[in-house]
Amino acid sequence: MLDIAEHCFIRVAEMLLEKNKSARAVFTKYSVPEQFPDGTILELMSPIAFLEGVKEAGMDELSEMEAACLLRVLAKPELDNAIILNEFIMIMENFGVMDAYEDDDDDDDYIKSEDETDGGND
Repeated sequence: MLDIAEHCFIRVAEMLLEKNKSARAVFTKYSVPEQFPDGTILELMSPIAFLEGVKEAGMDELSEMEAACLLRVLAKPELDNAIILNEFIMIMENFGVMDAYEDDDDDDDYIKSEDETDGGND
């Protein structure tokens, strides 16, 4: 089972790398934020939503056995079999798909205050 899941992870990682996409860029739209009593917020995906993300990543040819192995490894029974997005992202990082927030490359997000723009001269 683990060998099959690992092989699937490798294939998904290769496809993400080919498309130059991070796991977060593809799978975030399939996740839903869930707040827990301790204040923790996790991005969770249902098994079906996760498999849709796998298809979007480019892995259209997923057998029932491969899907079952992936879900067996990733699904959390204590969370109604949801998959934690950050956990999947960490797994993809282990296969070379680095996580990058989509707006990380925007160096111009910083807006100067009035004091900085006019040198503080009023």
